[in-house]
Amino acid sequence: MIHRLLTAVCALALVLSFSFSATAAVQNVQVGGDIEVKGIYQSAYDIVNEIEFNNVTVYDNNGFGGAADNTVHDYLEQTVRLYVDASLTDNVEAYVRLIYVQDWGMVVNQDDVEVDLAYITLNDIYGYPFSLTIGRQELMYGEGFLVGDGVRPGAVDSATVYQYDTRKSFEAIKAVWDYEPHQIDLFVAKITEGAAVAPVAAAAPVAPWSNGVQPVDSDMDLYGINWNYDGGMYGLWDLGLFYNRSNIVVASDGENQTWALSIRGEGTIPQIDVGTLALKGEIVKEWGIVEPGMQPVTAATGNNERLDAWGGYVEGEYTFDNVYAPYLGLGYIFMSGDNDDSDAIEQFNPLFEDETYGQIAEVIYGAQYWQMLGDTSMTNASIWKLSAGVNPTENTTLDLTYYSLSAAQPLWSWTGDADDQNQYIGSEYDVTFNYNYSEDVTFGLMYALFIPGKFFEEGADEVAGDPWDYSFENAQELVGSVKVVF
Repeated sequence: MIHRLLTAVCALALVLSFSFSATAAVQNVQVGGDIEVKGIYQSAYDIVNEIEFNNVTVYDNNGFGGAADNTVHDYLEQTVRLYVDASLTDNVEAYVRLIYVQDWGMVVNQDDVEVDLAYITLNDIYGYPFSLTIGRQELMYGEGFLVGDGVRPGAVDSATVYQYDTRKSFEAIKAVWDYEPHQIDLFVAKITEGAAVAPVAAAAPVAPWSNGVQPVDSDMDLYGINWNYDGGMYGLWDLGLFYNRSNIVVASDGENQTWALSIRGEGTIPQIDVGTLALKGEIVKEWGIVEPGMQPVTAATGNNERLDAWGGYVEGEYTFDNVYAPYLGLGYIFMSGDNDDSDAIEQFNPLFEDETYGQIAEVIYGAQYWQMLGDTSMTNASIWKLSAGVNPTENTTLDLTYYSLSAAQPLWSWTGDADDQNQYIGSEYDVTFNYNYSEDVTFGLMYALFIPGKFFEEGADEVAGDPWDYSFENAQELVGSVKVVF
């Protein structure tokens, strides 16, 4: 498979070289990529230890009468990316990157090699600081709190729940005006192109807030404009406005509309003479329309509702002036949840975020909302984050991150009564160690431990009622990796 992929990229490089020779001279062609192999061990991702009925165990972590622990998954996975970057005359660039992701031992099909990125960039158009990028490309604004992952939601071919997909691309057109210290981005991205055929009842649409069939001519698009200002010692600032429209709803004539206004800043405090204190933060206001069936409230009423949501984060990190570069960090993340007493939908829509709030917590808690394997978007959350790290040697790094997670609003659909729902989701510890073997090769080891809170236990007991009784256990994950970049 690897040699077929390499052959394909080399052939593509030759085709580009010969094709452009008739119309434009190729200034330079660069071929490169990376290979990463991960060994993944996951335990108790369902976090259910035991279920009793009338004090009799009917389920434990061996399943319903099974002999083996069905909550443990271990497998090896390989990701290969190869790219061709052709620089042409008149400031034109053509870039293509292929990707192959597969678990070891699974059947390999020729369709497993996919186009990850493929775009054309026109730079300095007519001598102005204006560029245009057309095609499948990556879009990242700020920390990726709203826009960063165009592939989500969706799952990859993997033995179990998977949250390490490297594919982030959007199919988009992006115009950039780069006039230092200002940069203005304007883009439109096609997320889903609806089929002009009658919906299939068994086909669930791949979209946030969606649990119905995909209607005729259903589309999802993302529009955005972002102003970036580099203030030097006064920080880096972003002001963005994003609009996500989707008529992938239960009613074919309906359309979800989410507007998001984002203000973000980051920088260091120059008055700190010893060490470095870095601060960053973002606040997002959302408004729009949520169509019937896209939330429990709209499903119950059969009416659309207005969206009125908030989200954001603030984080500080102090790095000591020391050869080992030790640091301490503190952060808080908030994404509003829906208030049952409100006349609007207040649940924050994370759009196409590319953040991680706990390697395991994102999968376990995020799935409560999107209900799709592989999607780890999180919302309705109040999260405290503590971090610390050090560079033990010149070539190694050691990082520890602690998350304390709670629901911003009770999840009323679990219990039927918001007053009875415990909002404490749980806590997670993530430890990461990296060793740079050389400039091109890196070894990594990551361990994650998720300790579920009363949110799950009390919610499950309330839904099931007497005489059912649930007990939960900690979820764990261990990931070892090696990566080479060439």
